[in-house]
Amino acid sequence: MIIIVSNSDVVFGHVISGRNSSVANIENIVGPCLNTVPVRVVYRPEWKIHDLLSYIQDQQIANMPYESLGFREITRHCTEWPDWTNFSSVLQHDRCWHTARLR
Repeated sequence: MIIIVSNSDVVFGHVISGRNSSVANIENIVGPCLNTVPVRVVYRPEWKIHDLLSYIQDQQIANMPYESLGFREITRHCTEWPDWTNFSSVLQHDRCWHTARLR
């Protein structure tokens, strides 16, 4: 994405399960609790793929308490973005069982 947009500072949407949310009794909710949260990456050229993935993982762990915030709430209260802002890129991933090749 950094190469495509020719910018080392990118923001994209990440689809999360929402099951780590601090919503009371979330374990009793039937159905999806999905949310799309913004992820910002300020890429450093010296990073290897492992560095990039660790950076994103650390950011996601730190942001878990805020997973239930809506995107509009974030844009209105935490950014200077216009109210009509939306994601042009969204990422959903699954576990990677073959991590030896990433190092």
